[in-house]
Amino acid sequence: MSEQETLKILTVLRAAYPMFYRGLKDGDAKAVVNLWQIQFAEDSYKDVSLAVHTLISTRTDTFPPVIGEIKEVLRSITHPDEIPSGDAWDMVMKCIKRGGYHAAEDWANLPAEVRAAVSVDEIKRHAENEDFNEGVEKSLFLKRWAVMRDKRKTEQQMPQSLRAQIEARRTALETAQPPQITAEPAEPIQKPAEPVQKPAEATKYENLDIRAYLSGKRS
Repeated sequence: MSEQETLKILTVLRAAYPMFYRGLKDGDAKAVVNLWQIQFAEDSYKDVSLAVHTLISTRTDTFPPVIGEIKEVLRSITHPDEIPSGDAWDMVMKCIKRGGYHAAEDWANLPAEVRAAVSVDEIKRHAENEDFNEGVEKSLFLKRWAVMRDKRKTEQQMPQSLRAQIEARRTALETAQPPQITAEPAEPIQKPAEPVQKPAEATKYENLDIRAYLSGKRS
């Protein structure tokens, strides 16, 4: 959408929810227009308008729909052919029932979304497993499918420019070299200096004949 088309969308929302936009300052209004322009720059005005009018006619809230709600409806409009989880599992089961011999060929004929959720080896292993439990494997597949569906949904609702920034950031983090920690050479341990022994001071008895002194014969 162009900026003028974004203004048209916001004008519709303002008409539908006048109390919410009452008293909006010029600076805040410009920020709102700028945000919506970024978020819907890659979407057509016709599709966004259809999504907005769908929400206005079906919601009972007194506040306008947020961007995420609009993108949710927009996605259902632009991706009507998304495979339901039950149908995806039925496709996998048909491959399993045909046997492991046809696994590679059958897997290649599956839609890309289903191929991403199950591998050739899984189909072959299930087909050749006599103890295959369909209930357990179906439950595991549906959980995996839900996670992948939510991931696709998030990616599809984000602007391409934002997805590119996220991908570039992930790549940078994956290729970044961990910091090299270099140990500094340890300083040699200095032994404490031994105390200097001072020579004993001479006393007045140093040259005294002890035996003579004790016997009373003093010189």
